[in-house]
Amino acid sequence: MMHVFDYRRGKRYRVKPGQAARERDFYRIKVTGENPYVIEKDLSRLEGELAPTLRRVTETDVVRYQDIADLLLFASMVHVRGRRALEQVYVGLEEKMRLGLEDGSLPRDEWERIVEAHRREGMDPATLLTYEEARHRAAGGVWTPVAPKERVLGLLPNMQAIGGLLLTDIEVESSTRKHPVKQRF
Repeated sequence: MMHVFDYRRGKRYRVKPGQAARERDFYRIKVTGENPYVIEKDLSRLEGELAPTLRRVTETDVVRYQDIADLLLFASMVHVRGRRALEQVYVGLEEKMRLGLEDGSLPRDEWERIVEAHRREGMDPATLLTYEEARHRAAGGVWTPVAPKERVLGLLPNMQAIGGLLLTDIEVESSTRKHPVKQRF
């Protein structure tokens, strides 16, 4: 058993190691008319498609040329779902939002959808800025808006799809043979 302190709730308790550091509904989004588990559903589908390759490789300890793209896709999927990668996505999206507010390329209706997403996530309405206030604060690069969780998580399937597309056209050179052979995926 481990001693755990939950900073959000201010509580201490004991749990088994496998139960610590979990976040419930991490990929859940709140969008009207959208399945709240759409992100998890897409990720689960992709995991299912990769499962036969992972099973075969772990059972045989043999990686075939045709397995390499699947294994790289799996590695990118695990990376993209991690906290560090998500933080990078947040930073990138927030900077894009700031620049859009600063130069006017982020239209008012898009800003209002961002504000609405924050409301759905439980953000205090008193802290949400109007379009004009946000544009004023973003001027000069001093202030950056916070990206809504649903927007960031909504990018995951596309990021994984792009990774998959990139990985389907890679070239691997085998150096284990007398004459190097190039293999395309």
